Amino acid sequence: MIPERAPIPPMIDFEAVIRHFWPKALQTIQEWKDMENDEKALEAVADRNLPTRQDDLRNWLRSWAVLIGLTNAQREKITQAVLEWADGRGLQRDLTMPESMAAAHAQLVNALRNSSSDLEGRDFTVLASKALWLCYPYQVAICDSYAKRALYVVSKLEEGIAPITEGSDYHQFVQVWENLYTKHHDTIESLDMGAYPYRVRVFDRILWLIGQPYYTDRLPRDPKDVRAT
Repeated sequence: MIPERAPIPPMIDFEAVIRHFWPKALQTIQEWKDMENDEKALEAVADRNLPTRQDDLRNWLRSWAVLIGLTNAQREKITQAVLEWADGRGLQRDLTMPESMAAAHAQLVNALRNSSSDLEGRDFTVLASKALWLCYPYQVAICDSYAKRALYVVSKLEEGIAPITEGSDYHQFVQVWENLYTKHHDTIESLDMGAYPYRVRVFDRILWLIGQPYYTDRLPRDPKDVRAT
């Protein structure tokens, strides 16, 4: 008979982790000019009459290395599919719960796959999460391999996170992400944002820093080296 595991006290102080990494997360956003790059892409998604909207969005997606391996024609179709989905979205849609976030993500993934017949088998999990954040920048979690790696560990150590084992990969990711964000909401809200308005993005960057494949939390010399995640 397998004995029951004894209860253990919290193994990490994640509030302290957030406070420790917050300044560095903001630093990367400032040093890599994410603020100005994000604003151009956010404007492209929001303004249907912007003449450069397709170019601005495609350049933003390319900067995150989520268009690697695609032809120019496929990139244009994907960019257009994101814009068409964004134009038809509910502006006031509430994506603060994992289920609603995962549902919107699944809809966007389907739109991307349907944009071209030769894209049906491609994994759009990361690309769709980044595009979905552009549509709802105050609510949506950005999923990439570094953030997932961080949450794999945190979900096993942080008390009360309650991961799920069913659903899409993104749904499982946002379940842990949202529980963790909600648990430490007061701490996150209390921290200085500087001139950058999107707290969820800074929180995502903390997870990204923790999940980097290095033994230190050093910053890479070139952000382009690590954005294909």
